[in-house]
Amino acid sequence: MYKSTLKYKILSVYDHAIVAFFCFFRFNRSLRIRKLTIENFGDTEDDTVWQLFRGFEYEEDDKIRAGLFQQILEEIYHAEEFYLALKKMNGQRTPHLSFERKSLYGAEQPTWKLLLYCHIGEAEAEMRFSHIKKFLNDGIERRAISKVLLDEVGHVALANHYLIGKEVSKESLKNEINNIFWNRRKERWIFNLKRVFGFGLSVVLSFVYYVMGPIVYRASRKRLQNRPRIGLHAANPFVEVDL
Repeated sequence: MYKSTLKYKILSVYDHAIVAFFCFFRFNRSLRIRKLTIENFGDTEDDTVWQLFRGFEYEEDDKIRAGLFQQILEEIYHAEEFYLALKKMNGQRTPHLSFERKSLYGAEQPTWKLLLYCHIGEAEAEMRFSHIKKFLNDGIERRAISKVLLDEVGHVALANHYLIGKEVSKESLKNEINNIFWNRRKERWIFNLKRVFGFGLSVVLSFVYYVMGPIVYRASRKRLQNRPRIGLHAANPFVEVDL
């Protein structure tokens, strides 16, 4: 369904180029980047589990509920597979003191929208993992991605099967696909802008610390050295006088 759209095909070409560049210049060259990426993959799978549970609660069709439960178990396995790979790389998960999850669709929304979102998310995950596997050096990370990729292909087809069973009009599907596609792009752009802003802020603070710091230090030291010497009044030790 989604994989046959022009948006997906254009995104696939773009993603292929981005992943090739990223793997060659960053991923394969930096253990820290590999650890961070694998952890992010695990966190994404973990959030998918939470979202699917929301759909499981609202869905009335027992067959679809059974399928969603099966997928939930597999997504839990995917998250643990990535976290295990991170542990084998001598990495640790970033502690989250508190964070708020937001349900993609509430009880007032038809569950086919969540199924469609999962269909699109799984299709894009399959795309991303396939591209990374192609350019990634052999290692713990590549083996973990390969295991997860085998299930992602089935999830795309399963979500598509459920959508067909919902008998949603083509026009509704087309409109929702368009909404989901651009919302996912918007979220990614906002995330990247925050990273760029954070990097720019760190550069400014580093400039202030390393460049302006010595200048302020020397000026302050010179001012202290030129400060008038202070003594105590002979009769009253609490009164200061200039020497």
